[in-house]
Amino acid sequence: MLNVQTAPKQSWRTGLLLLVTFLVTLVAGGVHADASTVATNGLTADDAVITNDAGETQSKTHSLDQYSAYTAAYKWSLNDDVTLKSGDTATVTLPANVRPTYDYSFAINDPETHSQVGTFDIKKDSTTGTITFNDYLVTHNLNRHGTLELGVNGKTVTNQDNAQWLINKIGWLSDTKLVAGHPTTANWNVAFNPNGKDLKDVTLTDKLGDDQTYVAGSVKAETGTFKDGQFTPDGGTVTPDVTVDGNTITMKFDHVDKGVNLNYQAAITGIPSVNYWANEVSMTATNGDTPVTGLVHATIAWGGDGSATGNQGKPAVTQGRVKLIKTDAKTNAALAGAQYSLFTQAGKLVQANLTTNAAGELNVTKLALGDYYFVETKAPAGYDLATKRAAFTLSKANPAATVRVTDTKTATDGQHNGGHHGNHPHCGGQTNGGFGVISWTSVSVHAWSSVNVFAGIHDIFGGFTGIGWHSTRSISFTTNLFTYLAW
Repeated sequence: MLNVQTAPKQSWRTGLLLLVTFLVTLVAGGVHADASTVATNGLTADDAVITNDAGETQSKTHSLDQYSAYTAAYKWSLNDDVTLKSGDTATVTLPANVRPTYDYSFAINDPETHSQVGTFDIKKDSTTGTITFNDYLVTHNLNRHGTLELGVNGKTVTNQDNAQWLINKIGWLSDTKLVAGHPTTANWNVAFNPNGKDLKDVTLTDKLGDDQTYVAGSVKAETGTFKDGQFTPDGGTVTPDVTVDGNTITMKFDHVDKGVNLNYQAAITGIPSVNYWANEVSMTATNGDTPVTGLVHATIAWGGDGSATGNQGKPAVTQGRVKLIKTDAKTNAALAGAQYSLFTQAGKLVQANLTTNAAGELNVTKLALGDYYFVETKAPAGYDLATKRAAFTLSKANPAATVRVTDTKTATDGQHNGGHHGNHPHCGGQTNGGFGVISWTSVSVHAWSSVNVFAGIHDIFGGFTGIGWHSTRSISFTTNLFTYLAW
């Protein structure tokens, strides 16, 4: 008989429990739906400084060994005008020639107050990591800066010919489960005698670095052959005499005539202060009457360290200033008495009745950064009013601006071509037997939008632009010189 099993129906209590669990997780976990990635300085791949375990700076473009530990270090900052919220993140980018071999995370703390500022997380083989901020730098919002050091490995496998080495060593984490904030077990591998020489009285002196303890009875040694860095076991084993003195492990073999691949484990007891766990092994032996020696060291990169700090206070608003310089268009002489209004780009009046001084200058200070323009509202005596806006921009990079503007002298009687019968700017330059013809199509709109007959007369003699009555019909009037027609 076919036995079909179905999943039991969930009771309403189960659904309620799931809802409560979700809400508790949401609150306790500090989920921020509006969290964003903030702009930072100093966290790009180009900003990183790579050093090896000897503290020597490495190129970010050269190949680096995948079995060697390196540190990628950053000095970073947040601008005062960057708004930060708890839960916001910053992206950290690694150089292309290094990678994390394991997942890890750590707290970032203020070195003075010891308060946590945030956390850093990165995943195995990732090219980027993430800083997640809490509210510490939200309140400590001035001069925010910090450091970051990440344990990484190179990305290049280097296989050496057997003739180039006698002993080699590498390490890796054999148990990445975290206890007290760190993995629990490291595996150390020692390979030696790749050419199968007849060696006697072989002694390996292995020194574990900090935060490690040898796991008793864990030494296992196989025999076999090496080719291009790869070991092929032949099914044989050799058993050394092992003694332990603190972190020094001594392994002795009476006779070895094959390649040997040896492994043992170390318990990890703490987080490394230098972003890696270290190990060193030396070898002594005899090949006939010839002494044989070697020394190598290895590292396991993991974890990192970070710090950050900031000062409490209200960020100073960056302000700008502008100087306007007014001169004669031909002589470049300073013009006093020109009046201006200042507007934002959106057309909002900022300040009116700004007047140039004897040096032809006016200054406006304490302006918010942005785009502005000046409009001349009154020209200096004897000059035409400027019709163009004088625009400028105040930015963080350039908070001070200088605006240079000119005015042209108003034309006088002697400046009209042919006197009052010639090319006057408001007459269209037309004459008709002593008659000047004022044409709507021959003048600028701004001048004729409010012209009247009297303004026309006065304009001829004094350059005055009138205001008031506007006519669309033909009118004639007579002066003591000639008759003008307007329509």
